[in-house]
Amino acid sequence: SELFGYEEGAYTGAVKGGRQGLFEQANGGTLFLDEIGDISLRLQVRLLRVLQEGSIRRVGGNKDIRVDVRIIAATHRNLEEMIRSGEFRDDLYYRLNVIPLVILPLRERKEDIPLLAQHLIRKICSKIQKPEVHLTKESVELLVTQKWPGNVRQLENTLERLINLIDTTEIRPEHFWDWTDIIDHTALKSSMINKKQQTLQVNIPLCDEWPHLRDVVANVEKEVITSVLKKYPSSRLAGQVLGVSNTTILNKIREYKI
Repeated sequence: SELFGYEEGAYTGAVKGGRQGLFEQANGGTLFLDEIGDISLRLQVRLLRVLQEGSIRRVGGNKDIRVDVRIIAATHRNLEEMIRSGEFRDDLYYRLNVIPLVILPLRERKEDIPLLAQHLIRKICSKIQKPEVHLTKESVELLVTQKWPGNVRQLENTLERLINLIDTTEIRPEHFWDWTDIIDHTALKSSMINKKQQTLQVNIPLCDEWPHLRDVVANVEKEVITSVLKKYPSSRLAGQVLGVSNTTILNKIREYKI
């Protein structure tokens, strides 16, 4: 009934006088049908009739209503495979497939991610009436490394979650690790560790004798963890960068009184 409307008394709860469907509302204009691959075969038959005859019939009605509507349809599914498996009508497919536009998945157009993210941030901040935030350079690099199986919707949902949770004006890499599930270990380390070679000097005090190896190792461990925590203040993030669990990092922080 959402697409075709209904007549008064068509079913329990139908409003008095009936209601126009989307086809009637879009008459003389354009109607966007998202996820066309998910509609039932029964609905496919009705949609095909609209495309062939240029008319619809409301639910519970007995007269045809002329409509002149341009259809734009989208799907993430492979309709040709669905035709072979009998899930999608080939005649409807050819009626819809007049000017096909293929949009590659986000993982195959990584160069679009920085601009998309910037646009989505403005949109989200405006919607929730929050001052505009920005991504750090490292965060942009992190977004580009992701596979994004949910494409733009997943990117938007991820950014919206962070924008609602953070209390700063910038989105940093640790925010993704703390509050999202998109980051894998390899991507996190490759995006957050400076590509230039770095060194860390640890001073080992020498007296008359060499210190015990256990003390040397503890000293080095403390300095490494301290240095990582200065750059990445989240213990979970520091643990991920160093390849150990959050519990291990917390235990070391207590042990070394960092």
